[in-house]
Amino acid sequence: MSTSPFAVCAISADQQIVVVVPSTSKVTTLSKSEVIDLFMGRFSETNKGQALVPLDYKAESELKGDFYQTLVNRSLRQVNSYWSRLLFSGRARAPIQVSSIDNLDDLFKDNQNYVAYVPMNAVSKEMKIVLVLE
Repeated sequence: MSTSPFAVCAISADQQIVVVVPSTSKVTTLSKSEVIDLFMGRFSETNKGQALVPLDYKAESELKGDFYQTLVNRSLRQVNSYWSRLLFSGRARAPIQVSSIDNLDDLFKDNQNYVAYVPMNAVSKEMKIVLVLE
């Protein structure tokens, strides 16, 4: 079994994944369809016109796989294939890649337009929950 930067944050089947923005963000809630649009490269702003920049994790992990399975009912392999086609065609820009959840607090301090996903138990005071995935 390989070591992952998410090992300490591995999620169990009953633990929820939440979508978060910086605590200073003006965004208070996002719909699931808005999160799909953001993370699948369809739009870079909410229905209310607020620009958001999605952050995703570089490494494949249980968290990343569970997020996309819950969000769009696709495996990580299917999501990677989807992004390969979009990037090749030049029709979209992929989410910014970050190395781990540990980097989010610092990133959130620098830009209130970021949006990311974390397990519920990883939410910090620098983050505001805008959607609980079910």
